[in-house]
Amino acid sequence: MTDTSIVDAHAHAWPRLADHPGYADQNEHMAFAQRHSILHIQGARRSSDGAEVHERTLFDGRGSGQSNLYDVNFHIGRFGRFEWTHAGIDYYMQWMPPTMQDMANPPEMMLAHMDYVGVHWGVLSGGHTYGRSNQSNDYQANCVRRFPNRFAGVAQIDEWCADTPEQISELRRAIKDLGLKALFYDTESFFRVDNSLNFDDARFNGFWQAVLDLGIPVQWYLAPRQAYTPDDFAAQLTAFHQWVKRYPNIPSVFTHAFDMQWFPEQRLTPQVIAVAREPSVYLELLFPIMNGRHWEYPFPEVRPVLRQLREEMGTARLLWGSDMPAVERVCTYKQSLDYLRHQADFMPPGELQAILGGNAARLYGLG
Repeated sequence: MTDTSIVDAHAHAWPRLADHPGYADQNEHMAFAQRHSILHIQGARRSSDGAEVHERTLFDGRGSGQSNLYDVNFHIGRFGRFEWTHAGIDYYMQWMPPTMQDMANPPEMMLAHMDYVGVHWGVLSGGHTYGRSNQSNDYQANCVRRFPNRFAGVAQIDEWCADTPEQISELRRAIKDLGLKALFYDTESFFRVDNSLNFDDARFNGFWQAVLDLGIPVQWYLAPRQAYTPDDFAAQLTAFHQWVKRYPNIPSVFTHAFDMQWFPEQRLTPQVIAVAREPSVYLELLFPIMNGRHWEYPFPEVRPVLRQLREEMGTARLLWGSDMPAVERVCTYKQSLDYLRHQADFMPPGELQAILGGNAARLYGLG
């Protein structure tokens, strides 16, 4: 890894989802996508006229667990859409950019984007909406085997039953046998048990000990549990902060940092700054994908946030990531990199280069 290399700490590669080995149980797979779409920043639209709607069409509003989801024939459409039908009316959400004709982003496509922009490494993050469990791990490992000097893969398990021997064994297989570099941990997945459990429950202590023994980082997708409110998100932050203090030797990557709707007046709260100061916590800067529906390129709102983060925690634990290809809903892949160069131009070149590659290279052992 040279000083000039750029690392995308959050990229995706997957085949056409209907062909994915983990898509065998369509109803199970689509349940994750439906849950993820509840109050998603993209919003729901009526298919007949494209008008945005705000009434509940995916769940009953009494909770956000599996039992609260409506039966709406939720499925993958064309041109980056999820589609469903509620009370006889068709709806869609533009989950991916319209250029994704068949909801596919194979590694060759990801590499073409990386080559065009000048990105040398991509850390392929997973998630249940992109494929399921061990099949996803094998797919990630296959991407790495085919392009060993361009991709690093990240493992996935079923979080809500991570205490079982099967899930611990799958994690060990993914890391030791398949050579994946980290674990992607989706707190949203506890909807499968109606949010009756959470990641910090004592029953998962054995699983976290296995993660510690493997010596890998954890990529966290920290989502509100029930209400999708700032208070709900703050409660999850409290639980996460306590977990970090319990496991200070597990590097924790706070992915999708930050969705500013969770903070009053779009300013980082003392609570999230306290989390960021923890020496084991890394922040994955994904401002465009999380805020680009309301902000415009080159996203000047980012500059004061970057200044605050630099003052409070330094820059050695900040990582640039894109969430490509989803980011192209709001800007091009090139712009998802260039905006940071614009808004962080007050930093010395060495610090910015570390954010754009060096920090991730060190964390994931790329070279």
